[in-house]
Formats: sequence, C-alpha cells, structure tokens
Amino acid sequence: MRHNYKEKNEFDDTMTFGEVVKKVRRIMGMNQTDFADWIGVHIVTLSTYETGKKTPSLEHCIEMLNRMGFEIRIVRVNKEAIHEYKECDEQGF
Repeated sequence: MRHNYKEKNEFDDTMTFGEVVKKVRRIMGMNQTDFADWIGVHIVTLSTYETGKKTPSLEHCIEMLNRMGFEIRIVRVNKEAIHEYKECDEQGF
C-alpha cells in the first residue's frame, strides 16, 4: 500500500523517525497494536520508537518505512571519495 504523504505536506525534514511513525499510524487511523503488526514489530517496540526512547537500526528503519509506503534510497560513499571531493573543492575544481 503506497501513500503520497508528500503531496499533503504532512512531513518535513526535521521530524524524527518516531514522529514519522506516529504520524503515519494516525493518518492511517490505526491503533498501536494493528500498526505494530503491520510494520512487523512488537507493540512495546513501536511505543519506544514513537516516544523517541529507541531508534531502530538503519536497515530495520528502511524496511519499516518501505512497509509504510515510503521509497527510501541510500547512497553509500566511501571515505576516499569524500576526501577526494574535499581536496577538489578546496582547490576550486
């Protein structure tokens, strides 16, 4: 199930993972028990995410956000590429 949250301006870049989870759950009109089952976590775990007491690993976070309908793309950059970029930037290339 995909939802177009962005068009509704429901989310912004300053929101924590827990705030996003809670907002998605409320938009969908689901209680914590049903939502926890839907995204594949225990209800206690969901509660700790929503309150900000706990944050999932990046992999688990992406998996849950995908289940909620978000399309997540991760770009991996190695340290050498970052160093090379900084050197070029400092030299004005």
